[in-house]
Amino acid sequence: MGGILRPNDGQCHLNASGYYSHSTEFDYPSIAQLNQISRQNNITVIFAVAASQYDTYYKLASRIENAKVGNVTEDSSNIVDLVEEEYRVICGQEILKVKYLTS
Repeated sequence: MGGILRPNDGQCHLNASGYYSHSTEFDYPSIAQLNQISRQNNITVIFAVAASQYDTYYKLASRIENAKVGNVTEDSSNIVDLVEEEYRVICGQEILKVKYLTS
């Protein structure tokens, strides 16, 4: 059954060299899994993509909470700028979470 993999288990499977060791065992994570993990861990996902792929990743980012997408130049020379820009946005935000207690 070539190409049929088990659903992603949501775990990190890095080997001693820092490489993902289960690529032949598990499928890619689903959008729902990515969204859940990013929410649980307060992660901002940044997709740095070529202009030709921007629309596709824009749609994907809209389904993952706090995800962003940016155009990367052909030589990827602006990748640091994209990350720094998003970092400034994150650092400039103040988040207030309020819980209402009822008696």
